[in-house]
Amino acid sequence: FIMDADPERQKAEHTTVLIDWPVESPAPTTCAFVYSESRCPPSLEVLLTRERAARDREELNGLYVAMTRARECLIISSTERRYAASGASRGAVATGGPVYANWWQRLQPCLRPWPLSLDEGLPPEAADSRIACLALPTLTRSSLGLEPHPVSMDAPELMPSDSTISRVGQAVHLALQWITLSQNQSRDGAVQAAARQLRVATEKVAEVVQRILTSPACAPFFDRRPGGWAANEVAITVQGQVQRIDRLVAMPQAQGGMCWWVLDYKLHESPQTLPAYRAQLLAYAQAVSQLQPGELVRCAFITGQGEVVEIL
Repeated sequence: FIMDADPERQKAEHTTVLIDWPVESPAPTTCAFVYSESRCPPSLEVLLTRERAARDREELNGLYVAMTRARECLIISSTERRYAASGASRGAVATGGPVYANWWQRLQPCLRPWPLSLDEGLPPEAADSRIACLALPTLTRSSLGLEPHPVSMDAPELMPSDSTISRVGQAVHLALQWITLSQNQSRDGAVQAAARQLRVATEKVAEVVQRILTSPACAPFFDRRPGGWAANEVAITVQGQVQRIDRLVAMPQAQGGMCWWVLDYKLHESPQTLPAYRAQLLAYAQAVSQLQPGELVRCAFITGQGEVVEIL
């Protein structure tokens, strides 16, 4: 059950604390108390924007966790508002782009009314209740992630915890994510922090990261190009299951439009030879194609040797 999914709009936060603590630093580089977010000093605006984006991410993470606890049926409720409100004032949040809806508004297109009638003893006022449910697909061991999966840098939960190679791959993935997340992120600091977190040798992680970031073939996917777009750990739905693309890059084309690159990090020297890897990557590309109709979508592995292996 998810209760009160469309709550009354909360009073905007006025006072906050902003902390900038790079992963490689032993202490924060900035710590500031802001009396009013609406009157944030210009020197702290970037940090405040980052903080708001983190809040929005946590809001979505909370919804994801709440929904994925269900196994057969998900029931969602909300209460009628005292006053009518527009979408932007009904708990919607902005993430640097369009305004996104709250939990009730996000899920409403997928819901159906709760299948109870007044004949079942509900009071008359319940006729207007905002209760809905979402029937979930039949789950199998495979859909629950209980079957063996190929080792990948992007799925730590599917890897043997004692595998050094797996942990090196995870550390490389994490370091690349941190490095590409911010222009101010130190490459060495990110590598050291990722290696420390995954308990592997820094030299092994640094070697792979260096090969990837200095590779001429990989360079276009990590450069910040005007008019382009890139993101890490992009969540998509593949056959009813939430999956994550290691890196998704959109590049402007000379003839107009965008070319979308679906990239999957693999330490394996020849990931294209493994059918499971190929099928997974092609499924990611198909999902992106459905989200970007009419635009070109290509997909490739980025190997631990710094090679780009496109899959057609």
